[in-house]
Amino acid sequence: MTHYIYIIFIFSTIVLGQDKIENNEIQRYYFIYKNNTDTDLDKAYSAIKKAFDLSKLTEDKNWLAKTAYGVGYCNYLYEKDSISEVYLNEAINYAKNINDNEILAKALNVKGSIYSYKNKNKKALEYFHESIKYSEKLEKLSNNTSNVLNNIANIYITEHDTINAKKYYHEAIKIQRKNKLEKSLSNTYNSLGVLYMDTNKDSALYYVNNSLTLAINNKLEYDLIDKYLNIGVIYLNFNDVNNYDKAKNNLIKALKLAYKHKTSRYKFQGNLYLGIYYKKAERDFITSKKYLETALSLINNNKDKEYNLALYKELSDVYYKLSDFKNAYKFKSLENDLKNQISDTEKNKQIHEIQTKFDVERKDFQIDLLHLQQKNQEIENRWIIIVSLISILGLLSLGILYRSKQRKKNLLQLQQSEVKRMQDVVKSQDNERNRIAKELHDGVGNKLSVFKNILYQEFFTQEDIDYLQTGTKDLMKEIREISHNLSLSIIHQKTALELIVELVDTFQRNTTINIELIIYPNEAFDFLDEEQKIHIYRILQEIFHNIEKHADAQNVTITATKHEMMFSLIIEDDGKGFEEKETKQGIGIVNIKERIELIGGTFTIDSVLGNGTTIIIELDGEKDKNRID
Repeated sequence: MTHYIYIIFIFSTIVLGQDKIENNEIQRYYFIYKNNTDTDLDKAYSAIKKAFDLSKLTEDKNWLAKTAYGVGYCNYLYEKDSISEVYLNEAINYAKNINDNEILAKALNVKGSIYSYKNKNKKALEYFHESIKYSEKLEKLSNNTSNVLNNIANIYITEHDTINAKKYYHEAIKIQRKNKLEKSLSNTYNSLGVLYMDTNKDSALYYVNNSLTLAINNKLEYDLIDKYLNIGVIYLNFNDVNNYDKAKNNLIKALKLAYKHKTSRYKFQGNLYLGIYYKKAERDFITSKKYLETALSLINNNKDKEYNLALYKELSDVYYKLSDFKNAYKFKSLENDLKNQISDTEKNKQIHEIQTKFDVERKDFQIDLLHLQQKNQEIENRWIIIVSLISILGLLSLGILYRSKQRKKNLLQLQQSEVKRMQDVVKSQDNERNRIAKELHDGVGNKLSVFKNILYQEFFTQEDIDYLQTGTKDLMKEIREISHNLSLSIIHQKTALELIVELVDTFQRNTTINIELIIYPNEAFDFLDEEQKIHIYRILQEIFHNIEKHADAQNVTITATKHEMMFSLIIEDDGKGFEEKETKQGIGIVNIKERIELIGGTFTIDSVLGNGTTIIIELDGEKDKNRID
């Protein structure tokens, strides 16, 4: 008997020891995957696949959920969407069994991204909303929440709804800044840059360059691809001849990284835009054709028909320039066919949406009818309750009447004290006015009387002329001092942040416009010296006045940021916009520009009729050191 017990003990020890070894191996491979996803995708995929295979042997559902997600995510990065979805579904099933909200949130987000890339936006939004439900339950999943908000904003971009897109981007930025999620913040800045890519070069470059800096600082090599691509495309879109060399360098960097990471979509885009570069910038149609034909060989890996349309157009143009009219005609035909196909797809989509809306409305009517029947029954029950409550309310009314009289008495006392306080304020203001009036009468008034007497003389002595010159200077100085004492004393007592917050609150309170103030970091306004504080305050007063009077806006967003020695202030509204050429000489704009010049800053306005207005103010601390006061 003892012999058998000993054998069982030895066998159990071996099995348990083997499980421990396998768990250690899974952990090791999983660690390799986590550390290489952004730098060496092949190494990351090899490690997570081994971890997944070992997890199947141990049947550990915790590891199965994590490793299945990892395999699915790597295949998503490889753009193998069908394979990715199989593993993601497997990860979701394991995660639901063990209530792993983290894996559920991440897997659903990636599935949403897959459907978004396929232009199936409705399905994508369903997955994104489900992902947020899980990630908002845990603070540690704030990164996933911000990524999902970013993805939802990207969908609104495809629907040409920039207002909602900006709203979701800024929601994502709040979370990213609060939790210092620099990788996610980099992607959101990049998306905002794309938003301005066709309308405002300065805004587009501002956001994409910030995105690039964050990606480089955090060694996110894979994420650098689309940043370099976007910078190159911005210079090409705006025909920036002076920076065509920058366009070329950034596109080449993007293409090299795309081949390194084996990303077909970015290989396609990199070759497409380099082909456009050589055609537009260098007029080298042979080299342009080489890149465009390479992109054509990758077209099956690209799901965005707009890019395919652009490729056919460029190929047709290049072949025409090379006098290859047969191929020029061929690709012009393909371009026209694809345009028609896109148009037909849009029409079918609209018909489907109309039918869906009709079905929903019919179903809603049936539901409303059922609700109406339920409400009738509820009304009968309520009458019974109301009759019972009337008697109770009669007794309560007596108590309320007594309390009401007492409250009126207290309110009267409060009003009397408020009147007394207001009388004191008015008295104080009268004293201040009297003081200023006395200064004007005794000082400025007397001097003006003397000037008048001198000027009425038939002849002027040199002494009179000297007195007029020095007296005029003194008078100007005195008036300036009175004016400054009148307006700046309050401003000097408060910090820039206090002044701006009060100004925003006042604007919000006095208008129906919704205003949002975003500050990062919290001490960003500490960057301003006393003079800059006053000018920025006055500038914002002028901008708010213009928005209220002219913009017809519903929403205003103010973003204040400080990075190293650079302070930026961005004011965006969704109003009716204006033609910059027609208003650039307006008094308000001129005043703002003059103030910015006084404090050594730069001032940019982007406005198009119907698309709102964006104002960017930047102060460079390094340049400010050399500013002459």
